[in-house]
Order: sequence, then structure tokens, then C-alpha cells
Amino acid sequence: MTDPLDAEEIQVLTIESNFTVDSVHEALFVTDAAGTGLDRFDDLLSLRRRVTPNRAEYAMFAAYGAALRSAALRGGVGAALVDTDGEVVALGTAEVPAGGGGQYWDGDNDDARDFVAGADPATAARTDTVVALLSVLATRLGVTLPEPAADTAATLLREFDADQGSLGVGHGRSAAQSFESLGRVVHAEMAALLSAARTGIAVSGHTLYVTALPCRQCLRHLVCAGLERVVYFGSRLPDPPVFHRDSVTTGPDEPRRLTLLPFTGVGPGAYPLLFTRQMRTFRQSRSRSS
Repeated sequence: MTDPLDAEEIQVLTIESNFTVDSVHEALFVTDAAGTGLDRFDDLLSLRRRVTPNRAEYAMFAAYGAALRSAALRGGVGAALVDTDGEVVALGTAEVPAGGGGQYWDGDNDDARDFVAGADPATAARTDTVVALLSVLATRLGVTLPEPAADTAATLLREFDADQGSLGVGHGRSAAQSFESLGRVVHAEMAALLSAARTGIAVSGHTLYVTALPCRQCLRHLVCAGLERVVYFGSRLPDPPVFHRDSVTTGPDEPRRLTLLPFTGVGPGAYPLLFTRQMRTFRQSRSRSS
């Protein structure tokens, strides 16, 4: 096992060397600069004592399971809404909404998810916007384009996404990539809130576990919903997001502020492997001793 990465006070222990801090699938264990939980993780690996999931690991694993349900073309995200006792009360996945409520499931006869059509409308809308801007440059400002506007747009967006580290729309470092409101997919965080609303669950004071850092669009709704805390898989933010510095904190909990915290603990992708190994080992030890 290697410890290849120490990014912004988050360390991810993994078997793979080509690992990124935001890869929720491959992490064995996530800790912080203080080494939170490493003694417990050592007990888990060495089988010195029986270790079971804690509340955070259980909730993030539930969020991870919800993420695997998604077939969103820009990558799946999952969210688990947890009450003050640590019980999961609602789940959400990044997916297209279905008529009558909820989101499409595999096997639905009327499945109209984006992957069925093979296109994400948000990507097309972004391309159309860039083509329109290039056309203004060419026709009104006299700028000579190297190729037709549509071809130039395709080249620009391809290079822009490669530079910003985007999967197409919305996942890069630039705010210019936040065209997500133009798409059909309901984000996992909002899907969890809506699931709670449909079933009459109050969410004020609850915690949301998410397999990725919430986008600006989701964050404003989470603040408005009155959540106490959001625990996400990813690197620590040095400061609150600029748009919500009045209502969000990345430090200790503060009254009337949503706390954004990175997840620490057994990675959800390793959860079945590590805890099943524990269960089998200690079950066998009980059998031998009886």
C-alpha cells in the first residue's frame, strides 16, 4: 500500500499510484493532516480487533451506492441525507427526473435518460452559445476565424475542457463550465432533498453526505434547506465558496452556517472488501473457539 498524495490536508491511502484525491472509487482510507482515524484503520487492516463502520462511513457508502445508480453522461454523483442519530433518511442520485416524481430506473419502459438518447442537452447548449459568440466576432466585429464557427467552437471547447480538467460540462475549475442548469439531470444533493420532501421528512439540522463537492447551484439549495453540515469526498476547501461566505463555513461548526467538511474514513469503494474481511475473520475465530 502506498500513500501517494497529500493535497490540502487530505491524505488518501490507496493501492494505486495513479490516484487523484477526488476518486471516490479507489480510496482505501481517507485521513487529514492530523492523521484522524489511522489507528482505527491499522486495527482494521491488522485484524487486531473487531472494527465496524462508523456513522460517516456508513452514510458515505449509502451515497456511493446511490451514485452507482446514475447513468448521467457527465459522471454519477450520489448523496445520502442523514438525521441527527446517523440514520439515512433519503438518498439522491444524479439523474434525469421521471414524470410523476423521482428519477428513472433501469428497466423502466419509458426510460428517457440522456444516455438513451446519447446526448446531454447542456453540452449542446454550451456549444450553441460559443458558436453564437464566435458568429458575432466574425460578422459584427470583423474577426477572421480560422475555420467555420461550429468547427472553431468544437476546437475551443475541446482544448478548454482538456486544460480545465472537465468531463464536458460542469466538472472543471472554471466557472465558465457551469452550464449545468441547462441540462435535464437533477443533481444528487437536490434529488435527496426532493425525496425527503415527497415523503414528508423534515431536513433542517440534518447532514448530507455526497460523493463529490457540491456545485454552486446545489450549495445554495442546501443552505436554504437549513442543513447543518455537508460531508463530501474531496480535498479541503481553504475558504468558504465566495458566493456563500455569509452562510457557509469550512472551519468549526458555527450557528446559522452550513459547515462544509471533507470526508475521512474507509473509502466507500473499499467498504465491502474491508468490512467483509473483518466479518469473516471474526466469525471464523468465534467458530474455532466454540
